[in-house]
Amino acid sequence: MDSMTYLDFAENDYKYFMHSYESGYVANNMAANAQNTAEKYLKHLIDQYDHDEQRLDLRTRTLRTHNLSQLMNYLSNEMGMEIPLRVKRDINALNNYYFNARYPGDNSFFVSKDDIEICKEGLDSCRELVLSVDKEMRTKNKEKELISENIPIVEDEEWDI
Repeated sequence: MDSMTYLDFAENDYKYFMHSYESGYVANNMAANAQNTAEKYLKHLIDQYDHDEQRLDLRTRTLRTHNLSQLMNYLSNEMGMEIPLRVKRDINALNNYYFNARYPGDNSFFVSKDDIEICKEGLDSCRELVLSVDKEMRTKNKEKELISENIPIVEDEEWDI
């Protein structure tokens, strides 16, 4: 069996969130789950596609954070990925749910239906971004492999069989 990735775990968590959402639940764990799932999606891109040894320490520290803004900044500033402003806003809206919706404290609260809608929008934006970038990066990596093996790259064509 192939080793599991952040993306595998994020997709599993996303299914759980969506099942709860589509069932009409409003619960703090959903908001915390949305933030944590977005974190896994973003960490997938760093873990799978950043192999620059010169920033290994920074990469390791970044993979330990729970801050979505810090993860997006790493993707943008260190890896050169473009994240549209709307997507950044949607993802940043999830940023404090993990702690504030799970534990009692000065900033704790119970989430509302509106909070769950915000979480869904942020999670969907994050998922779409990551799946799109992941597909693009896998295609580029496959092309590099083919080039290194001197196998010509052929565009998709219709074949009559």
